[in-house]
Amino acid sequence: MRKKNPAKSIQRITSAFVITGVLLLFLGCKSNSGPTEPDDRSVLRLIASTLHFEYYFDGPDQSQIQSVMNALEGNYDRITSDLAAFDMPVVRAKIWSDGTGFYNTMEEDLGRIFAGAKGYVMGPDELRLLLTHRGDVNAVHEFVHCVSLHLNDTIANNPRWLWETVALYLSQDFINPNLLSYMKAGNYPTIDDLNSSYNLDQSVYEVGYVLGEYIVENWGIVALRDLLLQNGDIQAVLGISVQDLETGWFDWLEKKYLPGPS
Repeated sequence: MRKKNPAKSIQRITSAFVITGVLLLFLGCKSNSGPTEPDDRSVLRLIASTLHFEYYFDGPDQSQIQSVMNALEGNYDRITSDLAAFDMPVVRAKIWSDGTGFYNTMEEDLGRIFAGAKGYVMGPDELRLLLTHRGDVNAVHEFVHCVSLHLNDTIANNPRWLWETVALYLSQDFINPNLLSYMKAGNYPTIDDLNSSYNLDQSVYEVGYVLGEYIVENWGIVALRDLLLQNGDIQAVLGISVQDLETGWFDWLEKKYLPGPS
């Protein structure tokens, strides 16, 4: 049985993105212990830099963000290779340990606070992150958004299902559908459901990985890149309708993750 508007059982919120008017706001290592470089609205200092990233942090010790740095550096080549993005700019990773500072900055950047969000991007060359126990995964998620914007500066939440699916798949943020009550009940979200606004529906954060996995298994990683370049035009890239994509994905889910009783 397949129904729309599933009830949610696990909440996974990582990023926010807003477009206001014509202003677009995206939602070998050396240590730098000398002069600080504060952020405009919060006390961040440049704490380390590498070939690909500059790391800004509101804490005193690089060791506090080492897992984030390791995740970004360790996944950089894989992600840029998968998306064929070989001319990325150096990305500023601005990291807060203080939630108040992070959310105050978010409100000034985006005009509001997205409750529960732990990261957002300001363009292809800057990500902003609240340090949590999932900081490494969230950082890679936001970096994928940066790469996506580098390839297509109109892709942010356009469409939302693809924007988050690519980030979840390439950050390897897997949730087993068997842990989701609505998926076990056959209430699979449609593409329209996954395109719902941040406040109305967050199921894309729970199932985006397995949607990306389905696309890659059937059309290859190049299809994710082509979908990014064409803003999710399923017919043009995959050669099928949205309904056919949904039907194929639902059948694949049932065979791989949600088998019925034998």
